[in-house]
Amino acid sequence: MGGTGTLEGMMRLAQAAVAFLLLTVPAGAQTTGSTGPAVATRAGLAISFQRTYLSNGFDMSVMAQEKPIAAGGDAFKQWPRLVFFGWQGQSLVYTAVTDGNVLAQAKAAGFKGVEFFDKGRNGRWFFDVSGPDLPRCDVMKRLCL
Repeated sequence: MGGTGTLEGMMRLAQAAVAFLLLTVPAGAQTTGSTGPAVATRAGLAISFQRTYLSNGFDMSVMAQEKPIAAGGDAFKQWPRLVFFGWQGQSLVYTAVTDGNVLAQAKAAGFKGVEFFDKGRNGRWFFDVSGPDLPRCDVMKRLCL
């Protein structure tokens, strides 16, 4: 397996990066407010991202969270939030944010935060997209672009 497995993995990652570039927010969609078309746009974007991951061999769940699931101590209080939950490392998050343009697409759809949550040991990356400009780093400054 050796080199072939590694090459195959690299090809899948490259395909995923290209697929991210092809995703767009539906034209003319309303992106303000928390009901109606805006919620549908955000949910649709989450579904599109999840399909892209799955079709490229990545086990990833992508959700549009409109409000906190439970009252708790979440330090990142930005809602609505786009959440990527799966086995991912810093390089996959970096590719999604840079080549995939995830932050700009999430902001255009009305999200205030984008979270990448790794099922493994790598942890969590949270990007605050509520400001006028896209962030250069996640809020913990673990990953900067």
